[in-house]
Parts: sequence; C-alpha cells; structure tokens
Amino acid sequence: MKHLIFLFTIFLLSCQNKKSENRERFNKPTINQTEKKDLEGKSDTIHINISKDIILLWNKNQNSLIKNQDYNDILKNKDKTSLVVEFVKKNNDLGISLCSKTTANLKDGDIAFIYLYENQKIPAFKCFKIQFDFIQNNCKIPEGLMDYVEKNRNNVSEDIQSCLNNG
Repeated sequence: MKHLIFLFTIFLLSCQNKKSENRERFNKPTINQTEKKDLEGKSDTIHINISKDIILLWNKNQNSLIKNQDYNDILKNKDKTSLVVEFVKKNNDLGISLCSKTTANLKDGDIAFIYLYENQKIPAFKCFKIQFDFIQNNCKIPEGLMDYVEKNRNNVSEDIQSCLNNG
C-alpha cells in the first residue's frame, strides 16, 4: 500500500511539473524562422543606409564589409558611387572600433570610405597627397588613413569626388 501511495504521489508531482512547463512554453512569444535569422544577424551585422536603395552591410566581428547585391551594384553605377562618396561626410558613431583607427569609433561615413577604398576607387596618394603605406598584421587598411578621414571628413569626400571626376 505504501508503494502505491508513493507512486501516486510521484505521478501527481510529475503532472504538475508538466503543466508549469506547458504554461511557460505557451507564454513565450513565438518567433518564425525568418525573424530568428534576422535576430541572429543583427548581433554582428550593421546596416548602413546610404539611400533608400543602397545599403552596405558591415560585419563588426570581422571588421569587414559583407558583399551583398548592393555591394556589387554600386560598382556598376556612377550615380550610386557618387552617393557613397557623399556619404563619407556622415559622422554617426557606430560604437565599434577598427584596427587602424585610433582617434575615435567607426562612423557610418567610414564604412562608405572603406567601401570605396576596398574597391580601388580611391588612389589615396593621388587624392590626398599623403602616403599611407604602413599596414598592421591583422588590418587591411593602412595605419593613419582612417584617422585622416576622421579629421578631414568633408575635404576627403570632396577630394574623392574630384579624383573620380578627373580620373
């Protein structure tokens, strides 16, 4: 008889436990697969909205641009390239650091500049009349170049546009 009461008590406790687990499961908001991928992507990807139809993506864990369709389309369109050049002037702090930038955090205009630099749209010496050639081991961008952009953002944008026009 004691065994029967003991088994019955365990059965009741396990049923009660399952009810509370079910309540917790039903009270949690559901997330579909698309939303889940979006949430996962937001943790390491920053969207830089250059215009309504141009978005550059920056992977803050790898300190690099993500090559998506917009990345490739900009190269084929002079108007889009001009918008990216103009965007270099933007100064919104992204709150992340970059290996070759020592004076401040990365700005959204810096992402536009890096895009142009990475795609060889900016011959730095020709445009800025300054040589940037020291590159650290784990960094693709010459030391001092991003600090120069930080200090001379408007002039840099104008110099790039001038270089592209005379180019």
